[in-house]
Amino acid sequence: MPHAFEAILAFPFGLAGLILGGVHQLIVVTGVHHIFNLLEAQLIANEGKDAFNAIITAAM
Repeated sequence: MPHAFEAILAFPFGLAGLILGGVHQLIVVTGVHHIFNLLEAQLIANEGKDAFNAIITAAM
């Protein structure tokens, strides 16, 4: 699953923000957003940065 998010985060022209920002509120309402803590830890461990946090912060 982290590879799918890494692929989405690599989309050009802000498309990752459009996709993740549009889906994030639905994910929060359903309660699935708690899994993102593990995803963010994995991104930091693999890449040394966490672009996902910036995208979901702007989505709110």
